[in-house]
Amino acid sequence: MIDENVKYYSTLIMFGLAWWFVLKDIHHLTIVDIMCLTLEFLIAMSIVHFGNKKVRMIMKQYLNLMQEVDTDALTGVYNRNSFIEVVEGVFEFYSNNDAPLTMVMFDIDHFKQFNDQYGHQVGDKVLRLVADRFSYELVDRKAHGQLFRVGGEEFAIIFRGRTADDCEKIVRAIRDDLVKETIRVNNHDRVGIKVSIGISQLRDDDFDFQTFYKRVDDYLYQSKRNKRNSITVERKVASLN
Repeated sequence: MIDENVKYYSTLIMFGLAWWFVLKDIHHLTIVDIMCLTLEFLIAMSIVHFGNKKVRMIMKQYLNLMQEVDTDALTGVYNRNSFIEVVEGVFEFYSNNDAPLTMVMFDIDHFKQFNDQYGHQVGDKVLRLVADRFSYELVDRKAHGQLFRVGGEEFAIIFRGRTADDCEKIVRAIRDDLVKETIRVNNHDRVGIKVSIGISQLRDDDFDFQTFYKRVDDYLYQSKRNKRNSITVERKVASLN
């Protein structure tokens, strides 16, 4: 395959020569003039070319760095730092209009057992599977939900413009698909994954985001206290068995 630089400079030389040959009679140019002008053109375009490549390389490095800062290295979803940045603006916006805003928090039941019994590689595999399943389903269902990993095995979803009841249906459906899957933990055994979930909608008396966040977090642990594998929506607990 011909090197891209060879093709680029060959094209420049052909273009420069053709252009100056067209103009030679108008400006009374000699062959030496044409060669000099073509060389000057080649140098100028080389500066532009390398400058453009440098800018693109810097932008690519910047975007990669931003992605590393904003996303969780293990699961690829947004991380806690990104969550904090996003929710500040989201809370301010939705506190001042009538559109609904709902937050879902969930974590993986008995996650410590995956690490203790089967090793951290299996635990990491479980985290990636859960993150992948929710990420894919949120996009596939056009749910307008943004997924974050906010702790070890704990995740949050911000749903813009959706009520708590709407979000319960979406999350329940995703969760039902998830529990049908199993993950291999050794050469012979496969185990299932279950999650506990808390859901709440932003209220008029939520004076700051922490109030909202704490309520959803309380609902999550209400589900875990209930017997896990449950969902709590505005204090109402329902088993997902």
